[in-house]
Amino acid sequence: MVNLPYKIVCFGDSTTDASFTSKDYPKEYASLKPYTSWLDEKLPKILNRDIIIINSGVSGDTTNDAKIRFEKDVLHHNPDLVIIQFGANDQSIRQDLDLKKPAVEPDHYAYNLLYFIYNIKKINARIILMTPGVLLWNESFKKMYFKTPYITNERYGLTSNLQNYIQLIRKICVSQKIPLIDIFEKEIAYDNEPNNNLFNLLPDGLHPNNKGHFFIANEILFFLKTFKLH
Repeated sequence: MVNLPYKIVCFGDSTTDASFTSKDYPKEYASLKPYTSWLDEKLPKILNRDIIIINSGVSGDTTNDAKIRFEKDVLHHNPDLVIIQFGANDQSIRQDLDLKKPAVEPDHYAYNLLYFIYNIKKINARIILMTPGVLLWNESFKKMYFKTPYITNERYGLTSNLQNYIQLIRKICVSQKIPLIDIFEKEIAYDNEPNNNLFNLLPDGLHPNNKGHFFIANEILFFLKTFKLH
């Protein structure tokens, strides 16, 4: 019997997509090697089997946006494993646009995640949820998010609303018995180590550079070393 390649879909937003052409971003974002490329390069050697990595990230996506493309970008590939990471755009309350509510309310965000989970399980694929990464203040963000629930005078104050969504991810992982890779927690730990600065991984306070993508890839690789592929 021929062993088919193990197919992994990484389903997310700009952190997964990692394609930036706008001049508004730092120059180093123009030539990113996304974490999916690191997985594609290293995972077959680590697990000693053929692996196909599919990047199904779209910059700017909320879970509402992702739901529209879910069948085409995830189910259509008939994956063995889906790694899901959303939340940074869902939690956003653009106060410069006089918005009062998040792009996707927490309850609906949880519903969307459960929708993904239910339908992925229906095709007998495995699932891993990842928390979004840390958000750090930059000058642009201070003009977009400048009042409650965001806390402008704290280092992690831009994550004050995001953390509600992260708690939902953690609860869903427990209730649905789904593995969690807690990128948020790992980045906080990195930032609090002596001589480290999270801006070295997230130059604009949100998007990983090559070091940041390597960091995420290593967390996934470390987890998958002991994850039983079927």
